[in-house]
Amino acid sequence: EEKSNNNNKKKVLIVGASGFLGQHLLSTIFSTNKQNTHYDVYATFHSLSKFEESIPHNNNSITFEPLDLTNPELVDSFIDKHGPHFDVCLFLAAISSPKICEQDPEKAAM
Repeated sequence: EEKSNNNNKKKVLIVGASGFLGQHLLSTIFSTNKQNTHYDVYATFHSLSKFEESIPHNNNSITFEPLDLTNPELVDSFIDKHGPHFDVCLFLAAISSPKICEQDPEKAAM
């Protein structure tokens, strides 16, 4: 099994970590990775509102970073900074409101 980084941890990218699925996934990863032995997680989010309260930020194996997916330059910058290789990429970002998607289908399609 090939590892991608020098410390033999799997490098995991979670896009949309502040959403419903992302928060539950991070909680699971945090509870199983308390000793910082399995994963280096890069968790992106658009909004910190309730997310900040629900996820423990004292785990140094999780890097939290805001990311606006509608801005290609910011996405490129994120990949340049943390990538390009991740062992696991989970794309969980979405607009959670059907009303917003109906009102702005172009934004919903991004």
